[in-house]
Amino acid sequence: KKPRGIEANFGVIDAFGGAAYFETDNFNYTKIDVNDKRIAPHGYVVRTNYSFTGDSNQGSGDIRYETAEKLCYRASATNNLNIGYLLENIALSLENSYTGQNLTNFETLNENQENFFYFQDCINRYSTSSSIIIQGVRISEPVEFTTMWSYIGFPLASVAIPVWLTEKGVLPAILTAEKGQNAEMCDFALKLKEQMIPSRRGSTKYYINTVKIKNAQGTGITQKLTPVRQLIFQKASESVALWHKTSKINQTEVLEYYQWVNSYVLKSYKEIFGLNLRGNLQ
Repeated sequence: KKPRGIEANFGVIDAFGGAAYFETDNFNYTKIDVNDKRIAPHGYVVRTNYSFTGDSNQGSGDIRYETAEKLCYRASATNNLNIGYLLENIALSLENSYTGQNLTNFETLNENQENFFYFQDCINRYSTSSSIIIQGVRISEPVEFTTMWSYIGFPLASVAIPVWLTEKGVLPAILTAEKGQNAEMCDFALKLKEQMIPSRRGSTKYYINTVKIKNAQGTGITQKLTPVRQLIFQKASESVALWHKTSKINQTEVLEYYQWVNSYVLKSYKEIFGLNLRGNLQ
């Protein structure tokens, strides 16, 4: 029925090389076809939370769009637009394309300093609750190879965990929760987010302390999680490479990976940050 009561952008992919965005409003929708060279000459389309086909003076997200567009163009031009780049450079981006400020401008600051940066117009902002990447399949690949990489909670304090389509819909325990509760991964990330954004008074929540993310001593939260993210990615990539040899996902090995990643993430957050089960400080 119309009006639909929705204004949103829907990204859609299929298992046959199709990809599109659908910009919708109360009465109409517009399809943006990624395979249309007139629309996507470099083979990709970037969208944020506003409509290109709507009123140009309405909506928000244009600064975040410019940042994402720049990052994608840079990677595409160097043949580096891949999952690893998306996970590390876009999903964890803290850059304002309007002011030109970037997290890298502050990485040489001492860990004991305070440096608050207005980040509401960055890809990661105060309200960011997750970052999800759906990795599709080529035409010749089984659809079971579709992979979802998920930063749960607050990406800068989280790690991306891959999940696949399993016969019984099993997920790593750290990503699941009882009704009304947060997943443990979410609790960990939100607890560490409090260190990055220590004030919630008024608009102060839109200012993040950059030295808690990265600093000259390498003790920033996102920095400390770098080897954790890398090992999770490495082991997942190794498993997928083996599955490709048989053109079939090994369901037993998926469950074994889930058990490993669950144990490894819990152990890492406890050892690095002193966070125990349910995300409480020891």
